Amino acid sequence: WTILMGLALWWLADRDVLRGLALIAFPPVAVEFWFRNVHLFLAVLVVLGLRRWSGWYALGAAVKVSPGLGIAYDVLRGRWRAAAIATGVGLVALALSVALSPDAWATYLAFVATIDPLQQSAFVAIPFPVRAVAALGLVVVGSRLDRRWGDPILIVAVTMALPSLWFTGLSLLVAVVPVIAAGRRTQSA
Repeated sequence: WTILMGLALWWLADRDVLRGLALIAFPPVAVEFWFRNVHLFLAVLVVLGLRRWSGWYALGAAVKVSPGLGIAYDVLRGRWRAAAIATGVGLVALALSVALSPDAWATYLAFVATIDPLQQSAFVAIPFPVRAVAALGLVVVGSRLDRRWGDPILIVAVTMALPSLWFTGLSLLVAVVPVIAAGRRTQSA
């Protein structure tokens, strides 16, 4: 798992070892490696959703719901085809997972029904529904801006809307690095 995380970070660092080492110096990334969570993989999926194929948002949303904000971002930017593809991929993945494991879904839904929505699930004292609404507001703002600004704002929104925002979740912010680098390459070309 650690090797896969290292590969994800290397890819996010634009295959630059020194930049990758600098990203490890970002404390949430170092802690992410300690706890071996999924946020670096989510960062890769968000970048791929922004730069390659919007279906990656849906796959990220299957892990933690917040990458689904990329679909709203596409809708608000008028990229209807990209939003439809991501939504379709998400619906197919959902249908397959329900068909393969209906009992797991029933257990999950029963669990979700018992949780207080204002229960703290973050290292900051802001409940998930409040963070989710604020993140959606950021998506609206970001969608109105040039992609140089809008895409990084989407990444901040996806991070803010993580259902359980612990310190390691901030490692998703490293997705800003390849997005800004790609914007600079496009601008100088």
